[in-house]
Amino acid sequence: FPNYPHGGSTPADSMQDLCKWSFQKNIRKSVGNSNPTIVNMCEVKCPAELYQATGLHRSDEASTSYTCGLTGNSGGGLMTRMMDCTKPSYGWNGNVKGSTFPGYELVVPCRRDGYTRINAMPVVTVTTRGPTTSPQPTMLPTTLPSRPSNLPTRLPSKPSTATTKAPSVSPTAFVSYSPWQLANPFARTLNYYVNPSYQQELQSSIVTATGQTKLTLQSMMQVSSAYWIDVKSKINGLDTSSVQGILMDAASKPQKQLVTLIIYDLPNRDCHAKASNGEICCTYNSDRTCNYDAAGTCSAGILEYETTYIDPIYAVLSQYDNLVEIVLIIEPDSLPNLATNMADPHCGNTATTAAYKAGIAYAVNKFKGLHVTMYLDGAHGGWLGWTDNLQQFTTLVVSTLGSNLASLRGFSTNVANYQPVGIMCPFQSNDGVRNDYCLNGQHQTDPCCADPCKLESQYNPGNNELNYINVLYRSMRAAAPAFTPYFVIDTGRNGVGNMRSNCANWCNARGAGIGMLPTAATAAPALVDAYFWLKTPGESDGCTQLLPDGSTCPRYDSFCGSVDSIGSGAGEPRAPQAGGWFDYQIKQLAANAPFLNG
Repeated sequence: FPNYPHGGSTPADSMQDLCKWSFQKNIRKSVGNSNPTIVNMCEVKCPAELYQATGLHRSDEASTSYTCGLTGNSGGGLMTRMMDCTKPSYGWNGNVKGSTFPGYELVVPCRRDGYTRINAMPVVTVTTRGPTTSPQPTMLPTTLPSRPSNLPTRLPSKPSTATTKAPSVSPTAFVSYSPWQLANPFARTLNYYVNPSYQQELQSSIVTATGQTKLTLQSMMQVSSAYWIDVKSKINGLDTSSVQGILMDAASKPQKQLVTLIIYDLPNRDCHAKASNGEICCTYNSDRTCNYDAAGTCSAGILEYETTYIDPIYAVLSQYDNLVEIVLIIEPDSLPNLATNMADPHCGNTATTAAYKAGIAYAVNKFKGLHVTMYLDGAHGGWLGWTDNLQQFTTLVVSTLGSNLASLRGFSTNVANYQPVGIMCPFQSNDGVRNDYCLNGQHQTDPCCADPCKLESQYNPGNNELNYINVLYRSMRAAAPAFTPYFVIDTGRNGVGNMRSNCANWCNARGAGIGMLPTAATAAPALVDAYFWLKTPGESDGCTQLLPDGSTCPRYDSFCGSVDSIGSGAGEPRAPQAGGWFDYQIKQLAANAPFLNG
């Protein structure tokens, strides 16, 4: 806006108004020797692409006539206020750049202070047909400290050392983006909800803690974490141990809150492990546990999942639609298991496969009509980082969701695991997907190649989550060119590196520490929406063979008895079942938490 009079003598001539006013044409005209003045202006409807990008519109739009006022001068134009078109945000992250709305000029929005302009946002191209131009991953400065490298685990499939080409999957013909999915929810709403029920659990450990561990636990009382809906009984209720109670409490706050929920109750859940087997089955045993060996269509289990789990959650979320910023993490470990563990008959049988695909497709389709942001679980670099695993996963995602792929914001990674955030390496590739920068012994002194689990020697470039996200992004773009995914990384327990003798040991790892605090200020904002505590720190991954009360654990998984798991060492307490509060573990996580600048 070269004709805009900056630094004038009146409050109107200020940078704040530059951010708040949008000009379609040159609407200032010099009159004699005086300063330029506005001539013949009118308010106009907010451009369609602004609405598509933000989901927001003028509250008075229906009652405004948009007729231009008359002046004695000619050469005028049209204008509207940016603040009107983006109420209540005034300016927003993810502004459409290079708008194609006829006659509309680009406006750079303000930050939340109302006058600082946003100049360094990634490009967002809005389209409803065909491929989009996606943001290229941000190369992180090599001066950034790497996070300690402690790779996560659920058991990956056997790594492939072959160099493979990008998948040749037919792209989705149409991508109709939900306006709500085009902005980062963790930046849109900065008040991350803290659950009083979690605070009570922390308090139960604080009373017996001492020293720095106690101080760290006390500071965690104000840190947000996700809430796992792993049983139906957690859906309805009036207290904050239920989804309904959490949203009711969040909606009562004076400022809009962001609540993160984990959708986690598929039929035949957790097919490649035992610690987190669910309550809905394709075929029930006499004791109401799941018969994972029974084949079939799982029609009864899918119907139970839809009508007694997803539909009730939808009903509760609907009550607080747009009153609370809601993020949904969709079914951790599910599609990664189908992508890599089909040799396990518990995962590979027709019933489990049908349940996972149909259940996830139903959930995404059901929730897409609400103002919620969905991230499908994408495992972690130690599981899917190999190119063949990536291609199997992304192909499966496209075939499972079809046109509903665009209802996702992207993927969650590292959920309930220990993979470090790390540093993103420069991208060097022969196939456009696998990053060869650290492979074949290259650049091993570069901090971005730190690799305590020796994945790079197995031709896996996913040695940390930023490097993994870089290749998952590219594999997803190859499978579905019209879809641009964004990511959220679980940093609840990845603050310590090299604490396991075997990185396949995922259950209650000894020596782990709290990771980075939840934030939208990530090292790769063009790809990563947030770091967040998705696995609730202090909640057990699974039980030891004997429970703390001495009884036999009905869901014991041998990985929870590994040499790296708390409870296997001399003098260590037994671990409770998955989701149970583990006092010994939370104190260890707090004691090992790294602090910035020491």
